[in-house]
Amino acid sequence: MRITGIGLYPSGDPLLSQTNAHANRSSCRHKLLCMTSKHTVLDREMFVQALRHMGEQDLLFLNRMVVERLNLLAQARSTVQLAQFAVGDRVEFTANDGSIKRATVLRLNKKTTSLLTDDAQTWNVSPALLRKLTAA
Repeated sequence: MRITGIGLYPSGDPLLSQTNAHANRSSCRHKLLCMTSKHTVLDREMFVQALRHMGEQDLLFLNRMVVERLNLLAQARSTVQLAQFAVGDRVEFTANDGSIKRATVLRLNKKTTSLLTDDAQTWNVSPALLRKLTAA
């Protein structure tokens, strides 16, 4: 599938010619996308115009691409957050009731961290909610 004007290909990369990308690089502040590695620029207005002319199949395809990209970004963010912790680390977090729980990391799961609290409860907590305790 190729959309005239912005060059959207099935690979998911919005492409402009090298000349256009080079010419538009200086105005990246006003663009939807500005990828410095490939100098790819996608103008918001052109994108909106392309969306208005897309059929149902093209919109469904684009939706799948957007959802996949958002999932990839979320997984990357989760991986970075999980990398801050190791099994055996001492951490603390604030429970739903507002109490502060101290715990030891038992396992690093795909999206959460399995913890054993000081009062012998097991919790699965997002790493974004954990604070590492410093050795006293």
